[in-house]
Amino acid sequence: MDPVATVTESPILLSGLRYARAVLADADAAFESALSAADVSPVEVAHLRLAHGVSLRLRRRPVDSRIPLAEAHRAFTDLGLLPSAARAADHLNATGAAFEPAPSAALDALTTQELQVTRMAAAGLTNRDIAQRLHLSPRTVETHLYRVYTKLRVTNRRQLRRFVS
Repeated sequence: MDPVATVTESPILLSGLRYARAVLADADAAFESALSAADVSPVEVAHLRLAHGVSLRLRRRPVDSRIPLAEAHRAFTDLGLLPSAARAADHLNATGAAFEPAPSAALDALTTQELQVTRMAAAGLTNRDIAQRLHLSPRTVETHLYRVYTKLRVTNRRQLRRFVS
């Protein structure tokens, strides 16, 4: 692809080649080289940091991987790319780091109705009470809570309080 990239000078192609070179080389220097390019976008930086962190973790260097993974998580969160931020958080947790996303950032991942259900559940209302107030079925409330627990990485209503206090 290098000959094509020199002829077309496509920014997307150049970005993809930088990423591919770094991942395929699987070396710290290759990632740093890709990050030092003049036209690297914030999204590309975040993806490169995530790939570098994953590479370090898979090479059994979990402590070294925490910095690029945390930087990737912060960048993805700032850019509003929450699924990618969650992926970075998962890898960061896999390193053994005690990492939890900031409560406000975690709440941004919830839909409006999930947020309403979360606030009511944290306040101590039952599924039936929440269902009556929001004109939903108790089963729908249960489904929303299941999704909320997954997104916020909690296991019970008591843990919801730290997100909505």
